[in-house]
Amino acid sequence: MASVSWKKLGQVNPKGDLYLLVVFDAIQTRRELKVENHGSVLLTAPKKMLDDMEDVFNGDLPFDSVAKSDSFRTRYGGRKGAVLECRKIGKTKSVGKIGLTKIIKTPEFGSNTGSGAGAKATEMFESAACWMTALAYKHDGLPEDYSLQEKDFDEVKSLVETTASQEDTFKFLNNNADWMRSTIKTANALNGSAKFKNPHFHFYRGKNIVGVVEKHFKKVNKEEGRPFSNLNKWTPADMYMCECNFDRKEITSTANFADINAKMQQLIDDKKLIGVSLKGIGSGGATISKKNFIGGAAKQQRRFTGMRAKSLFGSMDVYFTASPGDIEVQFRATDTAGKTWQGEVMGESAKHGKIGGGVLDNVLKSALGESNGLFVKTGFNKTSAIAAAADTLDNKIFKLANANKDIFEDSEVITLDTISKKDKKWKFAKYLGLVFADIMRTANIADANKVATKLYLYATSESDKSAPYIKVS
Repeated sequence: MASVSWKKLGQVNPKGDLYLLVVFDAIQTRRELKVENHGSVLLTAPKKMLDDMEDVFNGDLPFDSVAKSDSFRTRYGGRKGAVLECRKIGKTKSVGKIGLTKIIKTPEFGSNTGSGAGAKATEMFESAACWMTALAYKHDGLPEDYSLQEKDFDEVKSLVETTASQEDTFKFLNNNADWMRSTIKTANALNGSAKFKNPHFHFYRGKNIVGVVEKHFKKVNKEEGRPFSNLNKWTPADMYMCECNFDRKEITSTANFADINAKMQQLIDDKKLIGVSLKGIGSGGATISKKNFIGGAAKQQRRFTGMRAKSLFGSMDVYFTASPGDIEVQFRATDTAGKTWQGEVMGESAKHGKIGGGVLDNVLKSALGESNGLFVKTGFNKTSAIAAAADTLDNKIFKLANANKDIFEDSEVITLDTISKKDKKWKFAKYLGLVFADIMRTANIADANKVATKLYLYATSESDKSAPYIKVS
């Protein structure tokens, strides 16, 4: 069986979490994972490595970055590796040591999810979109009941590079009728759009020009202080259409997000390079929309409608709400140990991913000023430091709970004694939620609306620094 790669560990799963979180959670909960040479084992890791994982999840440390820059991969990749101890259940002695990339790629890492090809379904769908769009270009459209033959892809194989193989993509489409219909609709929409069509396009998923864009994103993101926790928040493009006869230095010579976004816009206008975000197409037809285009339609502003929580003591969650679209961001401890705190953004019948403490801190400072950042208000420099100090927060929680008691739907008697009896996970999560609520309570409505807008646009990859792309849905 295949093993996980560094790239896979840094990718976001359908729940909005990095796959690295699977490893962290298994270590914390004493749950077995399959590894090379040892089968199913319990894993343990050095405390420093676990602390660094927490910083990654909280947005305080990049998972990956440009060469010679600090990141989780820089610290634990390469020859030195991240050494994990392997133990069998019931055994106290180690049965071996492994690196992170010796963990087997099981379903929880995105393998065997119904594609019939041993690969993640989304990877197969995105790769299939490249192959079928190339076919649609060649034949100027495909009938919706098109009967795909294995030899058909041979006609366009010089135009397509994807992480899924030609053979696996063919098997995926022939074993999944719904995805076949969806992909044909996507391909026909792209073929039928004169504004975004170039007969000389090649089609890429995770290969070639994609690597150039992703690598330069890491460099710019570092230079600008990491406004994005991952590539997907800068651009959610799943495939690229490219007539790659331009000098790639046009991309790699840009120094900031304003420059690279302007270059990406120019390449779209010139029909040289177009990033495409893909969504499954149901019974209706596919439509193409423009996202983050420079000089395009103004982005819809959001209005802050409040902070709320079911109760103080009954749960750890605190909710940030906004409109229009019934937007709700649920902030809570997202790991079993209670060391990671994130907000999951939900709105308009869709989930938009998660926002860690580091990203929230940046949003608050951007909208409300440096003195109103999450960490300035707590007196700690990062999320994991707050988790470590959870048992010292009783008095702070007591004061914040009383100052913000109107956010609780259930009325409760707030006492210091009751707070002191709660566990560290509750104190950690509730404290951060109350600090955030207090920041919003004291903000004027105009600034609170800025926070609502920035949170939503970040979550939907439409922030003021996000890249232009087109979306097929």
